[in-house]
Amino acid sequence: MNDSNGSEHLFLGIDGGGTACKARLCNSNKNILGQARTGPANTTLGLVRCFDEIRHAAELALLDAGLDKHLISQLRVGAGLAGLSLKRERCRIQDYPHPFKSLNVHSDVHIAWLGAHGGADGGVVISGTGTCAFGLTQGRTSNFGGWGFAMADQGGAAALGRDALRRAVLGHDGLETPGALGAALIARFDGQIENLIIWAETATPGDYASFAPLVLEHGEQGDPAALELINQTARELTRLIDGLRARNVEPISLVGGLADAITPFLPDSYADHLKPCQGDALDGAIMLAKHDPLDQAR
Repeated sequence: MNDSNGSEHLFLGIDGGGTACKARLCNSNKNILGQARTGPANTTLGLVRCFDEIRHAAELALLDAGLDKHLISQLRVGAGLAGLSLKRERCRIQDYPHPFKSLNVHSDVHIAWLGAHGGADGGVVISGTGTCAFGLTQGRTSNFGGWGFAMADQGGAAALGRDALRRAVLGHDGLETPGALGAALIARFDGQIENLIIWAETATPGDYASFAPLVLEHGEQGDPAALELINQTARELTRLIDGLRARNVEPISLVGGLADAITPFLPDSYADHLKPCQGDALDGAIMLAKHDPLDQAR
């Protein structure tokens, strides 16, 4: 498929989260040409930083495809960004300058839903750095969470890492029994609790999320504190799943970096309501670069 001047369209999908910005470059035949990954692109970190990461990811994807990075002006981009649950962020981003041929921006959960269900009825619950849920049923949308680390994001990797560190501090103070997980966490700060406290003064959600793998590792080893934290994360995710089910959203897909690890800890009864995804969030972002199927449902 070529445009009127004979050049092939280039489509770029962007998945911007609290830990990383992922990019995928495709041609009109949906062939993947290049991919890239850069730093966080959550809009609440500031639009300058967010768009710097998006531009960097776009240029790296072009280079990965063996194309000149100056072709960035020819890219038709679909981007799903964490932080766009806030109306303030949506208003700020509307007129923000960008270097692309076109840019269609929605929240990260929107592109996750597009990738999971191809624009058809169904829902997604994201458990990544943060958490949120989105569903479509008979033209009606439902949306929960996505309010940011300070007030929400329960069931995500950042909250899991933060809660684990809090328990490590309690163990250090002798207010609960220190365990292997707590000792391992404190060891990451050279065994000095003050190093942890100073680090926390400027830590981002992505920084907290970096400790989630250590919690999961200790959970696999049967550490009681780790298992308690993991089960609490699972309970938080069931709230989002139940919120979609209460609005007759079916089927539901659990997605995000923490999803596979937490799924075994969900109640067995939830298996009938969860469905594997047709594609991932970057597939959804590529769809968004071309058009937004939700526009047809409104």
